[in-house]
Amino acid sequence: MSVAHEPAVLEKIRTRGYRRVTIRPTVFKRHHIAEYSELYEICARTSVRLRGWDYPHVDAAIPTSRGEDWVGQEIDWEDVIEVWRLYQSGQFVQFRAIAGDWRDQSRIWAAEPGWAPGRFFCYVDTIYEITEIFEFAARLALSPAGSASMRVEIQLKGLQGRRLVEADATIPLRGEYVFQMPSWHDTWEGPQPELIARPRELAADAARKLFARFGLDLRRETLAAIQERIGR
Repeated sequence: MSVAHEPAVLEKIRTRGYRRVTIRPTVFKRHHIAEYSELYEICARTSVRLRGWDYPHVDAAIPTSRGEDWVGQEIDWEDVIEVWRLYQSGQFVQFRAIAGDWRDQSRIWAAEPGWAPGRFFCYVDTIYEITEIFEFAARLALSPAGSASMRVEIQLKGLQGRRLVEADATIPLRGEYVFQMPSWHDTWEGPQPELIARPRELAADAARKLFARFGLDLRRETLAAIQERIGR
């Protein structure tokens, strides 16, 4: 995302923990999507709704930002703060605040006394969101933004000192798991058919690698069971 066009919402996101997601064809072609007018509709059609909030959040009631070769939106609602763009090259970029880091501006999930940003990392919510990322990537791969080979990159910033917590009491954590590095970065790259056929398995693989950095070794069967609960 060009520094020359950074929106104020993105500057806000970067003041606390955030997730940066990039999904794109592995080979760059500036006008991979020939028609600029298709960009918004591609995101609207491929957006994933597995729970109450879609991924990415595409909202006809929110103004759409437009650049020379991209369209996007900026969302700042309650504790959900997000910026996304889709480029004609087929590259999708999203910045999103880490869940729970903006409870001080939320009425729905209000901060309790003593709360402070940057302390916690929601265990189940993270599994759900990584699953949404790969489900969306699979849909995007089937759209005019897709190509024979795709790349999905996830970066997390502002992690050092965060402790894993469960937002769902029916899926308890046993133990203390704290991240000891400032950031985490994972990349998947492979053929389009694999991404389309196996988004949940690829998401589980990425989640396992992330949680291993907290010192938590999760079995694939455990992750698959949690993924099955999305939307229930």
